[in-house]
Amino acid sequence: MSDRGVSNLLGYTLMFGIIITATVGVSFLAFGQLETVRDGEQLSNAERGFTIIGQNIDEIQTSRAAVRRGAIDLDDGQLGLTSGADSAIFVQVRDSGGDSDDNYSEPIPLRALRYRLGDSTIAYESGAVFRRDDGAGVMQSEPRFHCTDDTALVSVVTLRGDTATEIGGGTVSIRTSERDSRVLFPINDSGENSTEGRSNVTVDVGDTQFSDAWVQYLEDSEWERVSPSSNSFRCEDVESYYVRQSVVDVSYSR
Repeated sequence: MSDRGVSNLLGYTLMFGIIITATVGVSFLAFGQLETVRDGEQLSNAERGFTIIGQNIDEIQTSRAAVRRGAIDLDDGQLGLTSGADSAIFVQVRDSGGDSDDNYSEPIPLRALRYRLGDSTIAYESGAVFRRDDGAGVMQSEPRFHCTDDTALVSVVTLRGDTATEIGGGTVSIRTSERDSRVLFPINDSGENSTEGRSNVTVDVGDTQFSDAWVQYLEDSEWERVSPSSNSFRCEDVESYYVRQSVVDVSYSR
């Protein structure tokens, strides 16, 4: 074979190799982009599902319903309920007139219902829906925490259910039902542990699953941060103040 023939053969071989390499590279890139788009759509669907679940629990929390149902397509994600030790809100009610004794001071357990896909999480925790991507959490819908010039309301939702396992794949029906709803404070109509006199109401969200998003929410509302680096927020010198807890059972079925 002539030198020219060898040169042409090498040229064709080199060109063929470049084409194959480029084709494989584009295929892998396209596959990665399709997977990213698919995961994004899946997370958006889960977020919409959790918004509905949050609305269902809100109806239970406000005594508009005793039982509600919703559904989520899990696909490649995992759904589960965190353990009782994983999240809590500490609530304190203290006389603003200088009394050193706390009228109410307790941690209230929460638990979070969460959906996880890769590095992203969609979750419901105490009346709020959250989304976390790559470690950064954002509150998508707000809880029933209110602070005005004269009134403070802290309405906490505690979830109960199977915390031992996570489930994945397919569409799951989620049933939520009221176990108990009660006012934790005030206890009495008048006198000790009542709303006679003005008080400061403080919430500490440092032990929640999404403390960064809780802090951002409270900073953007009428609650005052106790100190620059604190996870505690105060509603100061209010005349009416209520701490309420709704205990909601959560179960799944195919």
